[in-house]
Amino acid sequence: MNNSNPKKQYSKEKLQQLKANVKLEEVVEKDFSLEKFGKNYFTACPFCGAKKALSISIQKQFGHCFSCNESFDVFGYYQKVKGLSFIQAAVEVKKHINLNNDIELQKLLKASLYFADLKQCKNPISNESIKSAFLKKKRQLKS
Repeated sequence: MNNSNPKKQYSKEKLQQLKANVKLEEVVEKDFSLEKFGKNYFTACPFCGAKKALSISIQKQFGHCFSCNESFDVFGYYQKVKGLSFIQAAVEVKKHINLNNDIELQKLLKASLYFADLKQCKNPISNESIKSAFLKKKRQLKS
């Protein structure tokens, strides 16, 4: 792949893959306070300023303002709100995905270290209790 031309880095399939691996609500939440109502999140519209008029659909991964009718997906958010080109928006989505992967990796590493500490206990009750404690800690770290 030729890295000198950024447009060639992002095929249609790659863009769909990027879009499928990011949650729009997580991206928007970095800039705006979201409130969940039912299956959607709501916030003030960055375009018209109407309070709680911008809906972020979790299911559709799409944002829409019911006041000014502005709509966007994750790439459109970076383009319209941040003023980026489409390619720059794709780069930001990729960065967001990598950041989330790093955070998940850190959580799993902490859980693994916790499990290693449990295994070194002088009087562990049983292997099953260690596994149970590990899984409980792992669930806590993921949430």
